[in-house]
Amino acid sequence: MWLSKIPWMLTGEKQKGVGSRLCELLRDEYPLAYQLSVCVAPHSTGESPLQHYNCLLCLARLQRYADGIIWFDNDEVMNRLLKATRAPPGGFSNVTLNAMNHHISSALCGVLCPIDSLTPKTGVSLGMEPWELIRSVCPMPANKFIHVNHVSERKSSWIDIAKNATNFLQQRNQDGQHYTSLSNVIVSRGDPTGSFPSHINAIEERIKKCYNTVSWNPYPCDFWIGKRSLSKTDKPSLTIASNYSSVIDLLQRVVNRSQEMYNAGAYLHWYQKYGCDKEYFECAFESVNNVIASYQESILS
Repeated sequence: MWLSKIPWMLTGEKQKGVGSRLCELLRDEYPLAYQLSVCVAPHSTGESPLQHYNCLLCLARLQRYADGIIWFDNDEVMNRLLKATRAPPGGFSNVTLNAMNHHISSALCGVLCPIDSLTPKTGVSLGMEPWELIRSVCPMPANKFIHVNHVSERKSSWIDIAKNATNFLQQRNQDGQHYTSLSNVIVSRGDPTGSFPSHINAIEERIKKCYNTVSWNPYPCDFWIGKRSLSKTDKPSLTIASNYSSVIDLLQRVVNRSQEMYNAGAYLHWYQKYGCDKEYFECAFESVNNVIASYQESILS
């Protein structure tokens, strides 16, 4: 069984429909193949009056057809880059679209590029990284959203890199409640001397503490190690892929704003014109609410 990787965005209106439709067609054509999707959520301030409807419908399709969903939030990426550049409040002009795209692509390379830990002795990669990511991070069908945290630094110890990675992590919601992770894969790259294994225990304890791992998972952290770095400058990098409960905020925001519009009957005629009636919306609300409920149940177990 092979695995397909489908990158698409929740931001652009055309990308939403094409991406979700492609997921559906691939699932119909290859029902036994594993499917990993990558999506980027739009800024919460809005890019279109229909963005919350479209996000709702597409997230419901993703939940139905994908086996794993790597997700990024434009707001989170921008705030992270602002923090990294130490920009003053309101200094959004310091973060360009290219910088945001570079960060997202680097994070994806961190978890999806071939890694020594999963490469056979022949030295030829079998491309097992996406499958192992699904198996390790999101084996439960109701909890399949993967948050990725990536840091790359030169002339830093592995402990310092791990500290910086967790410092960039948003650990609490607006109510001050700590987010929780169900499982994690930590990928180190750029370790030609083989020094990373000696720091695994300390890094694992920091990940468990900062990501607030669930108590029912006895082995919440898996480690992949690669000698080669992602960059030509041989900068070491650390990438943390986590089944992280911060996705609840994104899903709840989409549901709440879509529900307000739906209850008011706003813009529904635009969808009904193309055969998307209220039944589609009701099914989408139910699907996304079930995902939220499943995450809430998992972190409280």
